[in-house]
Amino acid sequence: MNFGHSRNGMTMLELLVSTAIIAVLVGMSLSGIQSARETARNMDCQNRMRQLGLAAQHFVSVHTIFPHNGGWNGHQVILAVDGTTFTPSTITTSINRYGVGDPNISVREQTGSWIYSVLPYLEQPDLYQNRKWQIGLNTVVCPTRRDAEPLPIVTSDAYATYISGGWEWSRSDFAGNRNIFPGTGQVFPDHNVRASGIIDGLSNTLLIFEKSYNPRVQNGTNWFWDEPFFLGGSGGTVRWESILSLDSVDSQFQRNLGSAHSAGVNMARADGSVVRLSYSTAREIVDGALSLHGNEILPFP
Repeated sequence: MNFGHSRNGMTMLELLVSTAIIAVLVGMSLSGIQSARETARNMDCQNRMRQLGLAAQHFVSVHTIFPHNGGWNGHQVILAVDGTTFTPSTITTSINRYGVGDPNISVREQTGSWIYSVLPYLEQPDLYQNRKWQIGLNTVVCPTRRDAEPLPIVTSDAYATYISGGWEWSRSDFAGNRNIFPGTGQVFPDHNVRASGIIDGLSNTLLIFEKSYNPRVQNGTNWFWDEPFFLGGSGGTVRWESILSLDSVDSQFQRNLGSAHSAGVNMARADGSVVRLSYSTAREIVDGALSLHGNEILPFP
């Protein structure tokens, strides 16, 4: 190769070095932009979670109890897109029927999830009163993971069969602590938790957190462990086990906590403060934070 001077006085070697330096600088710039964007998205995620936590606290101030997570009451049906009636369900080896939020049902008998119950305190009275489950809600999704746009549900896939009534349903990336918002499976919750029932103290107990998610399984077209936030009694709106998983095709998404943020999982304590726990956090700490009366004093940041 001839490394003599080019017409503009720069040698070919100098030109190659300059090009390499520019490429490195561009790469560093793009990396910095991506990092800044993720920082902004993480702050937005935490702010949305804070709003949801404050809405739950406002609910308690009005009703003296936390909402439960609802569930199917044994007879509730809603209209499908074609005008027939149905009960939203997931069918695996058995059938899991879900309740649907209803503004005409009392707090203790509410069939919708705890997120549905706090919609009026998120300044969403229209969503609550008119049961607009086909409308997305930015407050309950993490901007790093996805947007709030509802998507059509497949009839079935490799994991389950889904009875959705032909509706497009909106999801939540935030789940509640099942010990505070009871209700999953086919067992309708028999109680609501009071703030005084959190014996460990509000600052030592997790109220809301990001839920685990596996993009290979939960691709937006099904609701396998990612049920819509209008539905009560599902694992899509509460979690109760202590593995923290970064979103990936290997994520242990059932029952656990997780996030799309590489730095850790955002969580709101029952006192309203928001923290982030790294994926290396010991399970004993997370277990303690989920319990209401284990007498733990937790080393939260």
